[in-house]
Amino acid sequence: MDVNGTNKYQISQDWNGTGLLIVRNADPANLALDISGSWLFNGIIWVIGKLSISGNPVLNGSIFAESGAEVNKITGNANLTFSTGDRDDAFGLITQAAPAVPISWEEL
Repeated sequence: MDVNGTNKYQISQDWNGTGLLIVRNADPANLALDISGSWLFNGIIWVIGKLSISGNPVLNGSIFAESGAEVNKITGNANLTFSTGDRDDAFGLITQAAPAVPISWEEL
């Protein structure tokens, strides 16, 4: 999902998903992904831009923030659980010429 400027990709209701969710805001000063409500996601959320999480989300997998990305806020009762199985399943959906290499790691 590509968004621009003050536009953002917003999930604001009960929602379930599995796989790989990639959201990029061409303007890194603005919010790229805004997630609120009660939702369940198994896999990878890949954000290029700012990220906001609120409500009662459950994420089994990982959140990748590409260079320059930042967590704008995490509020509510977020349950973010690193899962190698869910991460590997999501990466198995795509093929890459070169593997992804983390540049930095931050635990919140």
